[in-house]
Amino acid sequence: MDPRGSIKQARRIAVEAGRLEEEPEFRSTLARLACTRVQWGGLLGIVGVLILVPVNVGLLGRPVAWWYPEVGAAGPFVL
Repeated sequence: MDPRGSIKQARRIAVEAGRLEEEPEFRSTLARLACTRVQWGGLLGIVGVLILVPVNVGLLGRPVAWWYPEVGAAGPFVL
C-alpha cells in the first residue's frame, strides 16, 4: 500500500467533499444507508412502545391516554 496514495485520497475527500457526493457509487451507498437507518429506527421505535406500554400499565399501574388531560395531571402514560 502506497502511503502517498492514501494521503492524496484523504486530502481529496477532506478538501473536495462536494465532488465525492457527485459520484454515483457514493450516492447509491448513501441511499442504502438512509433506507437501512429508517428501517432500524422504525423497528426500534416499535420495540420501545411494546416495552413501555406494558411496563407503565402493568407494573406502574398508570392509565393510558392519547393526549395530556387539561387538568395537568402527571399520572397517565400518554402515547
